[in-house]
Amino acid sequence: GDGGGGGGDGDEDGETPLLDEAVSPLERFQRHARATNPIFLLAAKSAAAVLRRLAAGDSPDAAMAPYPGLAWEDAVPPPPGADAAAFRETLRKLLTQSWLLLCAVLAPHTPAASSSSSSAAAAASSCMFASAALYSRIVGSFERRNCSLAVASPVEE
Repeated sequence: GDGGGGGGDGDEDGETPLLDEAVSPLERFQRHARATNPIFLLAAKSAAAVLRRLAAGDSPDAAMAPYPGLAWEDAVPPPPGADAAAFRETLRKLLTQSWLLLCAVLAPHTPAASSSSSSAAAAASSCMFASAALYSRIVGSFERRNCSLAVASPVEE
């Protein structure tokens, strides 16, 4: 991932807006991810795995153990010459949009939404939806693992 992208209110060809009522929450999330940063698709699967671990009784720290490190906006260096604060704010906005769309997908499947779940599991899963912070850490972990180095090719010299 390049740390962000254009984004907008619709998919890449502009035919269907992200907020189209006829489109499922999952499709809205996927369209946003494809239009902004495909790492959001991987992070969504990880967020679901974290929720499964929370529902199974893991603590939030244990469930998030595979995703150490910085929030996404702190893990991605700004492009050369870019205003660092503005770049981080752009990443925060993209992440918040993604997180809100993902919440609409995952919330119905959390222990908090199930009447048969324990109150401890419901409380643990609600921490995933309290703010975008845990999702940002997941995205940041993927972004840091996806970074690359730009080096001159000896063939091109």
